Amino acid sequence: MSINNEFQYIIKKSNKEYNYLSGKINYCFLLVSILLLDLSYIPLDFI
Repeated sequence: MSINNEFQYIIKKSNKEYNYLSGKINYCFLLVSILLLDLSYIPLDFI
């Protein structure tokens, strides 16, 4: 029973870390897409 509890704790911990990492990755993708959009609009502004 204690082994099962330990296993569940490890799964919960890894899920938390995964959610944190995926959140950071999504945030990075959002920043990159905003930067790319800004870069793609710059030539239109110059023309």
